[in-house]
Amino acid sequence: MMKSIAAILLIFPLMSAAQIIVPTTTKSFYATVEATWCGNCGQYGVPSNEDVIMTTAPRAVYAVLHRSASSDLYSSTAADIANEMGVAGQPIFTLNGEVVGPYSAGNIQDIKDSINSFYSSGNAGVNAGFNCVIQNDSIHAVTETTFFDDQMGDFYLGVYVLEDSIWNYQANYGSGGSGDIWHNKILRTSLNGSFGSLVASGTINNGSSYTHQFGIPIDPEWILNHLSVFTIIWRDNNGSYEFVNANDEGGVLENLNISKQESISFNLYPNPAKSEFTVASEVSGKLKIYNLSGALVKEIELKSSTQKITVQDDPGTYIIELSTEQGTVRKKLQIF
Repeated sequence: MMKSIAAILLIFPLMSAAQIIVPTTTKSFYATVEATWCGNCGQYGVPSNEDVIMTTAPRAVYAVLHRSASSDLYSSTAADIANEMGVAGQPIFTLNGEVVGPYSAGNIQDIKDSINSFYSSGNAGVNAGFNCVIQNDSIHAVTETTFFDDQMGDFYLGVYVLEDSIWNYQANYGSGGSGDIWHNKILRTSLNGSFGSLVASGTINNGSSYTHQFGIPIDPEWILNHLSVFTIIWRDNNGSYEFVNANDEGGVLENLNISKQESISFNLYPNPAKSEFTVASEVSGKLKIYNLSGALVKEIELKSSTQKITVQDDPGTYIIELSTEQGTVRKKLQIF
C-alpha cells in the first residue's frame, strides 16, 4: 500500500525540492525482456546486455524485464511495461518504449547507434530529478519534474527500482550450461504504478516545475545495498504511453537502516577498466572478483589504502566483493 504523504514528509526534513538536481540530459531507456528458464536469454540476452551497457554507458538507463510469471525474477511492473510495448516471447530487445526485435548482431548494433545518437547532455525538453531514502521497511522518494521547453500533453512520471547482483538460475548462460549467475539491472517495481503518476497536463510553459513524493514497502527478499532508482517521463499518446526521457543520475539512495555501510564502502577506478584497476578502501578485508557466471576469478587480501589489481580474463561485467568484520559490500566493474 502506498505510504501517505504526511508519513513521507516526516522523514524528509532535509530533502527539499531545492536540493534536487534535474539533469538537462536526454537518455534512452534500453530494456530486454528475459526469463530465467529461457535458454536463448542465457545464450544471447545476458551477454548482449553486457555488451550494450559496456559500450554505451552512461548514455542510457538500462533494465531487464522479467514478464513471465514462471521466471524466478518476475515483476508485475516489468510485465506491464513489456505488454504495453507489445512484446511476445523472449529474449526481446526494446529501446525507448518500442520493440527492436529478437537477437541479431544487426539489432544490437542498431541499438548501440541509436543510444549514442539519442543522447544529449543539454537539450532535454523535460526531465525529472530525485532523492530517495530507505527507512525501516520502505523506500521513499521526492521528485522534481522540470520542463525546459514549452510542451503540450499529458505527462506521467514513473519512479522505478532496480536490483543488482542477484544470485539466481539462468538457463544456458553464454552456451556454457545452466546454473546460477549474477543477474543485474533487474526491474523490481515502481514507487507509483507501472507508468507512474500524472505530473502535468495541457499547455505547460517553459520553466514549469512539479514536486511529488512517493513511498512503497520493501520486499524482504531484496538486498538493500543492491538497489537503485531511476525515473522515466511518459507522454499519453491516445491511451498508450510514449517514452520521452529517462534519468538515473543525481539522486541519493541513502540507507538510514545500515549505519555500518559507510565504514565498509570502497571505490573502484577507472570503471570501465581494461585489465588493471585500483581499489581504494579505508578498511582492510578479503576482496573477491567473480564473473557473471559466478566463477571466482581472483581473491586477494586488501590493505586499508589503495591497491592496483590486474584481471586477466574476458571482457564483461564482474562483481567485486569486499568482506570485512563489519559485513560485505559488492560493486560492479566493467572490463573491456
